[in-house]
Amino acid sequence: MHSTLSLHLLSVTSGILQSRFSTLFLRVLYPILQSIVSADTHLSSTALATLNYVTNSTSYASPANLLLSNFDYALDAISRRLTRRWLDIDATKVLVLLVKLVGKDVVQKAGDVVEECFDRLDEYHGYQVLVEGLVEVLGEVVKVVGEDEEAKIARDVDEDPQKANNPSDSDHFADFFSWFEHRNDVPDERDDTDYGPAPRKAWGEDNPEGDEEKSRDAPDPLGERPPATPTQLLTEQIVSRSIYFLTHSSPLIRARILTLLGSSVPVLPASSLLPSIHQAWPFVLNRLNDSEGFVVSAAAGLVESLATNVGGFMFRRVWDDIWPRFRNLLAKLDVGEKSNALARRGFEGAIGTESAYTHSHRLYRSILRTMTAAVKNVQGQDTSLWEVALAFRRFLNKWVHEELQAHAKDLYLEIGHTNADTVWLVLEGTRGRIGTGINVLWLREKWDVDDNATDVLEKMSNAV
Repeated sequence: MHSTLSLHLLSVTSGILQSRFSTLFLRVLYPILQSIVSADTHLSSTALATLNYVTNSTSYASPANLLLSNFDYALDAISRRLTRRWLDIDATKVLVLLVKLVGKDVVQKAGDVVEECFDRLDEYHGYQVLVEGLVEVLGEVVKVVGEDEEAKIARDVDEDPQKANNPSDSDHFADFFSWFEHRNDVPDERDDTDYGPAPRKAWGEDNPEGDEEKSRDAPDPLGERPPATPTQLLTEQIVSRSIYFLTHSSPLIRARILTLLGSSVPVLPASSLLPSIHQAWPFVLNRLNDSEGFVVSAAAGLVESLATNVGGFMFRRVWDDIWPRFRNLLAKLDVGEKSNALARRGFEGAIGTESAYTHSHRLYRSILRTMTAAVKNVQGQDTSLWEVALAFRRFLNKWVHEELQAHAKDLYLEIGHTNADTVWLVLEGTRGRIGTGINVLWLREKWDVDDNATDVLEKMSNAV
């Protein structure tokens, strides 16, 4: 009640002072923002109303504009409450709120926020509550940076390996037909190939002086790429200095760092991102064997983001490192469901739980989405794709949760784009619809996959 009354007095005072109230922002902004993050609903709503009233009284268009114009005041007030002399646990929550309220315009001030966070991480790295709050701030900054239009880059990627090895267009034999038609033609001895800015005749008096200057001024195709933008440099700094927390004792911090890394993948160019990911890769693999399910889900989300954005980099890592761990994880989940009170029972081949909010359901969802992204964007291996098709067919059972069924169908459709015969053989063999002349009776299962299998095969035939 005392805090609520104080907020009312601030509102009345701002209405009286109008624009002159701006001189008090250094002392006023933090109490208002701290009250907004309060667990008390009445106090939080009152503080939000106070912020809107102060915004109107001081002639700002919105609270975001007010906070952006006085960002240094707000950040200074937060910094002073993160010192050993004056330590406030709510300061990190206030900093997260500040970044959220300002929105994408905070990119202009993000460097100051990041420096403040890492300075405090160096000072309080042994205090779990403060580290969790500061890591949450960094994650919010990366999220906002990713939404900034200027930060979205055109990533230089090679040709899609899926299309290169398994073209689906009708003209995928065009090069062969062109060669076959002209294979007996007499070769033309003239060389019309453009070799770039090379001299066509001997240097001498007949050679114009401008040719040499033109050759020197020609762009170097192997030259350096354009320098990274300040936003990309900022994100690169966050990633490189955050990977050390992947081994933190707190599972929540480990999960947030993995989420932060996953959010930074679409923002950073490959030249800035991949060295840090390569350095952190052993720690990411260890997180797939973490004792906490939500940490494993966060690690799978990072792998999914990497497979989607840098598929060529993930080729060996997916099939040699990720898929064997996922296979072992599926086996562990099967064993765990036998003693899980929330597991689905009473139906043949039912897996998962009734609720979509359990750890096992989220793990299944993360694994399915990650493998779908991997099959779609990473060059596949026939042996591995066969193992994936066999391992996930049980998710097509109609007694499995509907969300998992949808993700499983997406996975099989992506496998079908690469190797349709594998999908047909696995699904038809599971249903027992292949003739006895082929020894695939071991594929037969009692799962009810008819509806989903029919749907997948029909969509594959329509795509062809």
